[in-house]
Amino acid sequence: AAAAAAVRAGAVAAVVAGLGAHPGSAEVQRWGLGALRSILEGAGKLGVTAMRAAGGGDVVAASLAQHHASNMVQCSGLAVMGCVALEVDDEGEEGKDPSLSALLGASGVQLASAALAEHAGNAEVEARALSALWALLEADSGSVAEAVQALLDGEGEGIDRMVKAMQGHLADCEVQRWGVAAIGALARAGGECAIPLMVIQGVVEAVASAMKQLPDVAEVQERGLGTLVAIATDGGKEEVQAIVDEGGLEAIQAAIRAHPDNQQVQSWGDAAMELVLEQLPKKTGVAGEEEEEPGSVASGGVGGGRRHRGDEANDEEDDGADVASTASASTAVGEAKTEDDEEAATDGKVPTVAEVTVGALSDIDDVEL
Repeated sequence: AAAAAAVRAGAVAAVVAGLGAHPGSAEVQRWGLGALRSILEGAGKLGVTAMRAAGGGDVVAASLAQHHASNMVQCSGLAVMGCVALEVDDEGEEGKDPSLSALLGASGVQLASAALAEHAGNAEVEARALSALWALLEADSGSVAEAVQALLDGEGEGIDRMVKAMQGHLADCEVQRWGVAAIGALARAGGECAIPLMVIQGVVEAVASAMKQLPDVAEVQERGLGTLVAIATDGGKEEVQAIVDEGGLEAIQAAIRAHPDNQQVQSWGDAAMELVLEQLPKKTGVAGEEEEEPGSVASGGVGGGRRHRGDEANDEEDDGADVASTASASTAVGEAKTEDDEEAATDGKVPTVAEVTVGALSDIDDVEL
């Protein structure tokens, strides 16, 4: 209510005018952008409409570009950018305003990406930049396609900066939270056109690391699982293989086990596991037990196939002894049953997707698609 009242009293126009009158003063820019940020966070679309009327988009963009070395200017300016991106849509006047476009699409990505590069090592600025990128990619406007392309340009330089920011602050919840959110938004917005390059730039490892580093933060787990689902859905076999190779499966298992009562985690976890398992080698069964090759002990043959615990004790050097060979084969057949077989036969209950797939993935040592 207070923010809306401030907008109606002309606060946004006054702040924008002050910023425009003193473009070279870092202190004026710092405090002015901070005030504008507070108003927009409280007033939402009303504040963005007032900012459009005052020509604020160009002023904020110019401030971010001119004072690129100021931590405070970058934090407040990037926060303003995020507010604008989430409130603008193609149907409203704001979406058609050239002033606000300076903070959207490719222009916005360039400003946020530059902040990641210049302030590498500063968790607060990098978290704000990642948050702004997430907002730009979640915007309800045609500027999203421009934002995606801007991140893909230069062989994915913008994506590389996102990943490096996350790698530099593994224990920082805000950096990881917004990093995973931005990567997920890019995967959904860019789809099959963006995901291969994203995987090459290391986004799967970054997401898996965030999930493992912050296992108790439900939002990180939810967004991480959603990102893996997007990659598995629109990516190819190489992208799914990256999920296997970069620790994604372990992250999925851990999230499901750590948040049994979180519906979002369970839903996204089930979906992620199912999508990955669909593209695993066919010789791996649903319950995680490899199908026996023809001629193996468990398939009725005496020789060849996968070895089981206890088989070595039944090997006989004298192949000419029929009785000994028959006894050895019988012993092997009896011991070939795995612990998973015994558990599945106990009560005849049908396990849930999560129960089946967690057991399956725990038995996979080396998967190649």
